[in-house]
Amino acid sequence: MYTNMCCYFSNCQICCRKSWTLILAIFENLCFAGCIYGWPSLQFALANMGYFDTCSSDENHTDQSVENEVKTCEYQDSSFSLIFTMATFAVSLSTLPNGIIYDKAGTRVSKICASILFLGAFLLFIFSTPEMPYLLYPAMVLWAMGGCMLLVTNFQVANLFAAKRSTVITLLSACFDSSAAMLVAIRFIHEAGVSLQTLFIVYICLSLLFNVNTFLLLPKSHIPHPLPDDYFYKTSSKLMEEIGLRPIDSPKGGMPNGSANRLHGYYEAYHEDYEVAHESVDSGLAVNTYHATQDSHHVNNNKVIPSLRECVLSGLFVSHLVWMSILQHRNWFFLSTFQPWLTVMAANDEDMSMSAEDKENHYTTVFGFIQLGAIFCGPLCGLIVDRNKKSTSESGWKRVSWEVSTVQGPYADLYDTVLALLITSTLSVLFSIAIVVPMLQVQYVSFVLQVILRSFLYGLNAAFIAIAFPVEHLGTLLGVDLGLAAVFGLIQFPLFKLCQSLFVGGDPFWVNVGLLALNFVTYAHPVYVAYYCKRETLRMRTEESERRRRTREAEELKIVNIISTV
Repeated sequence: MYTNMCCYFSNCQICCRKSWTLILAIFENLCFAGCIYGWPSLQFALANMGYFDTCSSDENHTDQSVENEVKTCEYQDSSFSLIFTMATFAVSLSTLPNGIIYDKAGTRVSKICASILFLGAFLLFIFSTPEMPYLLYPAMVLWAMGGCMLLVTNFQVANLFAAKRSTVITLLSACFDSSAAMLVAIRFIHEAGVSLQTLFIVYICLSLLFNVNTFLLLPKSHIPHPLPDDYFYKTSSKLMEEIGLRPIDSPKGGMPNGSANRLHGYYEAYHEDYEVAHESVDSGLAVNTYHATQDSHHVNNNKVIPSLRECVLSGLFVSHLVWMSILQHRNWFFLSTFQPWLTVMAANDEDMSMSAEDKENHYTTVFGFIQLGAIFCGPLCGLIVDRNKKSTSESGWKRVSWEVSTVQGPYADLYDTVLALLITSTLSVLFSIAIVVPMLQVQYVSFVLQVILRSFLYGLNAAFIAIAFPVEHLGTLLGVDLGLAAVFGLIQFPLFKLCQSLFVGGDPFWVNVGLLALNFVTYAHPVYVAYYCKRETLRMRTEESERRRRTREAEELKIVNIISTV
């Protein structure tokens, strides 16, 4: 029986390199990947600088309600909302080509492409001015695409941590969410007297640093999953020795270094003479054929991998796509309408101790800082998914709750996502309720719920696809999923324009009520996943029982033939 290499002091160097790879990936995601979701803070600074301001000389740019005056500039709000819509659409839509580039060209090419996109985005920010505000459109789009490519490429780092793979994926996704706080920092530094041009020059220098991870620690192609016993990846520096995952004790026939119960990986049977041969075309999942005895485990490497088309057309993927589209649009619409929504809330607030402008400034700042909490919330989702795994010094990683679970075998990991899916849908419902409450103080709660929701949503989305479908299609499927969800999310801008034309100050209250009702549809997805896992587990057991029956009948017939011959 082989053991986890990090448990031995003699392999601390390998463990250290793994840790540094993860730390640098966290740093990259935190500083660059999802900064566009801090758009409300940057929008506040850009509005004060006069970007898209056509109302400064117009005395008729206020909407009058019965008791309150709501100051708005429709053209400015509309322009900023369109920039955010384009950027968020670029994030999700570019995931597909980014995933294909990553799957086909490998890690190094993907990260170099991300560096080029970041460089182009920051240069456009440097040259943008209130007189040339249209440079913000391509700047935000390039930044969004670069951040998406960086996130997709860094997800493979989770393959180095077998039993906590989902936790690491959600941690990286949480850093993607928390990077929104970087724009809060840019806003405050700018208000302290530093120009945006200087800040983005510094950002260009920082973006060049993450290439250290590209050329020194990450492989040129991919980090495989599950990791084989003799897996190594080499650095590009000849001064650094060959590093990787070298097992201390790898007996012949041992299980590979990776999760032992992946749907599309290796499944360690705990029953004598247990054999499974099963493929489900409906879900796009393929489970390998294995054979295990009490003394040793033998892995059949002839995996049956479903095609990309089978995965995309499967009921499991379609159900997850609908779930992701609704919840992502809920999040996007809130961010795109944040400033006009907050303006209306501040104007209608009965607390007169602060002016409406001061309230907007205060709540925008609070919301920006709360974004940092995503880095702590995201891994919670991964821990929920990985809750039934633990480390043992003798047999590596294995499940600890199959004995009491209704779903066992290769579908147990997928079944573990049901609870996380239910929690995420519930968070979205609670968040949607909070933002329609007409009390400004309640919005502290909505800010917290929004951060937790976004952390769970994107982390769970990546973890679910990594669990449910073959790793060979991970990048492409993630791209298809987010790309199609982005197409649905395009309706946020028409909805924003509808709010501007129908409601005072562009108040999105009634649209938020409609999205609240739509959120209840997402509960169908975890129900379907639970049903699917139980159905496939029952089918697998039935096929196994039938196989045993045929084997027993064949053995009995053989005995009868021998007796008759004698």
